[in-house]
Amino acid sequence: MAASGFALGALDRPSSRGTVYLNPNDQYGPPLVQYNTFQNPADKTIMLAMARD
Repeated sequence: MAASGFALGALDRPSSRGTVYLNPNDQYGPPLVQYNTFQNPADKTIMLAMARD
């Protein structure tokens, strides 16, 4: 039987911050979300280091 597996990396406390706003055109519609993923360069550096290891 061949050995196999996988690894999953995630930032528990990213430094990048997003925002969530109510939709001004439709208060019952979905919120407007700005994720701002990797806006802080440190988050990108950490994720790249996890992928390399």
